[in-house]
Amino acid sequence: MGVMHKHVGLLDENGATYGVKHIENRMEVSATSHGHEIAAGTIPGHFALHKFGSNADVGATEEVMMTQGGRINYLAAAEKPKIRSSSGDDNGSVGPGVGAWTVTVSGLDANFVEQSETVTLLGVAPVELENAYIRVFRMFVATASTPTNKNVGTVTLYQNDNATSMIVIDAAVGQTQFTAWTVPAGFTFFMASFGMSERAAKRAISRIYMRDTQTANSVFRLQEEIAVVASTASRVFSVPLVFTEKTDIELAVTSGAAAANCTGFFEGWYE
Repeated sequence: MGVMHKHVGLLDENGATYGVKHIENRMEVSATSHGHEIAAGTIPGHFALHKFGSNADVGATEEVMMTQGGRINYLAAAEKPKIRSSSGDDNGSVGPGVGAWTVTVSGLDANFVEQSETVTLLGVAPVELENAYIRVFRMFVATASTPTNKNVGTVTLYQNDNATSMIVIDAAVGQTQFTAWTVPAGFTFFMASFGMSERAAKRAISRIYMRDTQTANSVFRLQEEIAVVASTASRVFSVPLVFTEKTDIELAVTSGAAAANCTGFFEGWYE
């Protein structure tokens, strides 16, 4: 009696056949986590997010976990920001300088769609960006005089008035430390974890807040918090926190004593 061979076909939700990974005709099965697969780019339409920041001078007034401290100056409408350094050495055009030459800026356009661009610095002279932004949530030095020089001065992105700070790269750091983000249009964000540390033996509390930008006069609403004293703590959500499109998210921090030195992060994915 002969051996009968049967073929099994796989169909997607629309009834179309699709293939699977295999090694010498043996189906490849992945035992890695969902987050690992997203970070590896193997799940279409899913994107990993890790936001981190620091605030070296936290006191009783609650501030966002970001380099410049204070609160974020949110724009009501998109505009073209301006960028400049506190040092003439951060110049990619004239000279060029011994510091940063170009900086990449990432954020959202007027429709809350992701966009980014790379701009050439002109030292202390402001440079207007090509695109208009309603949110900016990351900057980093893209090119510099050497791979280790980074930015000599503090690089600040201002609103178009060239006076109201939006986001900052601290001197010699090369990357913003800005623990806030806005969910792009058409996406939902799933927060998997967040955490904080305090390095000056002060008690500090960090809180996750969210705000629906599409509701008039909406306020930031508390989602979760943790407290530490000269230590590190984090919280992993077995059921992720869910944030819909165009939602502003902040990690804020406060301390019962002056000059608490804090860092923090939140991470997850959007799809």
